[in-house]
Amino acid sequence: RVRLLKEINTRELELYRQKADRFPTELGHRFELGVRLLRAGQVDESIKELQAARSDPRHLWRALLYLGYCFKARNNWRLAKRNFEESLQQVPPGEDDVRKDVLFQLAWGSAEAGDLPAAIEFGHELANLDYGYRDIGRLLAEWQPRLEQAESAP
Repeated sequence: RVRLLKEINTRELELYRQKADRFPTELGHRFELGVRLLRAGQVDESIKELQAARSDPRHLWRALLYLGYCFKARNNWRLAKRNFEESLQQVPPGEDDVRKDVLFQLAWGSAEAGDLPAAIEFGHELANLDYGYRDIGRLLAEWQPRLEQAESAP
């Protein structure tokens, strides 16, 4: 199954590369190419395509979301957080699953970066939407004592 998914992504990657080359002003093709490049592990190339695609308002929030994933994969939390936060502001109503995923990425990434106040803030916002989402309730219960311990330390 993994091999087949990889084959599908490779073929789609080539298709969208051709479309992006042939129709350079159609930013939807660049967005789709960026997503396929990210799936293929070609993060730097993906970033270039997604940054171009974000200038199209139709693809803005999704391009920002995938840019967040790209920068997270490059271990650049500062840029990942910035793109996730911008994406969160742009997510249209009705995309609750995406909103929850972005909030989780922000909470988890902030905790990993040692920014527990931000992690707890994003976690509470997510818990308010869906307390059971990816075990956020348990994570909040872990982060809160760590924050209190850090604040009480001299």
